[in-house]
Amino acid sequence: AEQRSEKIMADMPEFLAECEFDSPLWLRDYSSRRILHPSASSKLEECLFRLDANRMVVGHVVQSNINGADDGKIWRIDVGASKGMRGNAPEVLEVRKWFGMEFVSILTRKGTVRSRARIVGEKLW
Repeated sequence: AEQRSEKIMADMPEFLAECEFDSPLWLRDYSSRRILHPSASSKLEECLFRLDANRMVVGHVVQSNINGADDGKIWRIDVGASKGMRGNAPEVLEVRKWFGMEFVSILTRKGTVRSRARIVGEKLW
């Protein structure tokens, strides 16, 4: 496990591998179920730009359901589905490409939920 961890860290972009408290791998500012603070939003923008990505998916902080913020640039997917946590119903964040366009939706036991329905708040900054 230690060798695997070292290999992953060696292949990771330096700004992600940093063990700073505000590294995207350790920062929990994105997991709070509220509108992102401007500093967290700008860090997110920088991270997405450096990774050439459209969105970031985070876990480890249990939510009542999958939800997004910052106009869908951040998605919180840890719903605490295990009995050891909350036993919430499992959900899946689905990202599909179709004719060059990306579509994000949430799969639940009751059916598919459009991503816009799960964006928390408006971007106020």
